[in-house]
Order: sequence, then structure tokens, then C-alpha cells
Amino acid sequence: MRGVAVAVSGAGCVFFAVALSLAVQDRAILGIDTFRGALGLVAQVWATVFLALELAVARREYREV
Repeated sequence: MRGVAVAVSGAGCVFFAVALSLAVQDRAILGIDTFRGALGLVAQVWATVFLALELAVARREYREV
């Protein structure tokens, strides 16, 4: 399930990257402006990084047992 969480979070990163790109071109989706798009992208990237780190630690612990 952790792998699925990382994949879904990665999809969220793609969504916020597209939303930010469109907001920069003044074509906002779902009312996301440049600031909110950038903030969402940064937060989602951090969430994805931490989920990936948790997945790596869980795999390492599983192999040690």
C-alpha cells in the first residue's frame, strides 16, 4: 500500500505542476492561481519525498527480518 501512496502522491505532483503551468499562462484550473499552485506543488513534492523515504525504510526493515 505504501507504493500506491507514493504513486498517488506523484500523480498529485503532476496535477499541481500542470495547474501551476496553466496559472502562469493565466489559464487557471479549479481556481488555482500562481501562488496556490506553487504552494501546492511544493507541499505535494515534500509529501511524496517523505512517503518514498518511508517506503524505503519499510522495505529495508522487511529485508532485515
